[in-house]
Amino acid sequence: MGSTFVRMTRSGWSFLEMIDKNDPEDLAVVQLDFAIDMGLLAQQAVDDAEVIEQEGWLMTLPSASVPLATGIIPSEASLFNPEEYVPMKTNPLKRSRTHSPETPSKRFSLTSDLPRPQRSNNRHRRRHRAEGIAKDGHPRGSGKAFERFVLTAEPIRTHLESEELPIAKGGWVAASCSYYGAKVKRELEKMKAQGFTHIPWKGKTPICAVDSEDRVVLVAAGGPNDPSYWEDAAKMSELMLRMGADTQWEVAERHSKRGDFPSVAHGWSYGKGQPMPQRLGGKRQKMMAEFVRNPCVRRVAHYQSASFALWFPKAYGEFQRRNAQLKVKNPEYNENIEGSVYSCCTANCGPNTWTHIHRDTMNATGACCAITSGGPHGPTKGGQLIIWDLKLIFDFPPGSTILLPSALF
Repeated sequence: MGSTFVRMTRSGWSFLEMIDKNDPEDLAVVQLDFAIDMGLLAQQAVDDAEVIEQEGWLMTLPSASVPLATGIIPSEASLFNPEEYVPMKTNPLKRSRTHSPETPSKRFSLTSDLPRPQRSNNRHRRRHRAEGIAKDGHPRGSGKAFERFVLTAEPIRTHLESEELPIAKGGWVAASCSYYGAKVKRELEKMKAQGFTHIPWKGKTPICAVDSEDRVVLVAAGGPNDPSYWEDAAKMSELMLRMGADTQWEVAERHSKRGDFPSVAHGWSYGKGQPMPQRLGGKRQKMMAEFVRNPCVRRVAHYQSASFALWFPKAYGEFQRRNAQLKVKNPEYNENIEGSVYSCCTANCGPNTWTHIHRDTMNATGACCAITSGGPHGPTKGGQLIIWDLKLIFDFPPGSTILLPSALF
């Protein structure tokens, strides 16, 4: 007889902690008052649709009854036999990943037409881009754009000494100056004979010019690789030509230091005795307010501002800081064009716009203005931009943008 003892619970149930079923003496020691019926347990499990999952397959307990055990030890026939388990192809208690059109699933499935849920890091990037566009009006300059356009740009080296440019004593604006022969029309071949370099720019690939210290002083930014942008730029040009043709311009409006064509400025200005920045006035401001609210004009302005942020990030950040300070000191201050960092713009209404040699001396010397070409002209047949201080002549295709410090060049 082996070492056997009986335990009894509070409810009166007895069980053996250790027993040897091969020892007849052990079997005769204790007679329990109940028998274990494995077949009944299996049948109940089937009736309750309980399932177990083993090695990726859904299994159910056998449906046939197992012979009843009559002793204190279950018979071999009543023991669990894995070979009698039948695999199920579907699980009735779990929702299927594929659903019929009559009962579409609310959860995402591989066969569903619902969009795939975004990961948290993708949602963060998307929200960051949306916040930047809502604040600046255009996508912020990214590291990839900087590597693609700025670092790969082949600079045009010049002999310009930036320290010798005519800047006023305060440093905020440029010094006034005049040019002999500023209103004389010139030919391209004669300019090239005088030492100017012709840049046959197509208006697509960005290029930049640097001074003697390898500092970027001019950027031919071009335009985005989007046909709809160039369509909007053409629409903006048509609006300016229509304004020029439909407006009864005064003689003083047709002639200025820029050239003999009508041009209108719109936005904020400071200087000439103004105690604080103020909105420009005049009877053309209502017309210009409608012009800058046009979606095509806003899109071009957004690209100008985005190009400024990409190529001159420090100057762009300074513009944002000053605009925020102006908003605090003057609650009436608002954006000239929604989403653009520039506080003033000028529309040259043509129809034949060619400028005299001039500098916009009242503009900020530490920033670049954005100039966008317009009109149905041939950039190789007179539509060029001449930078006298750099001795460069750029072909200026319609719709393309060039950044330069207009107060100094």
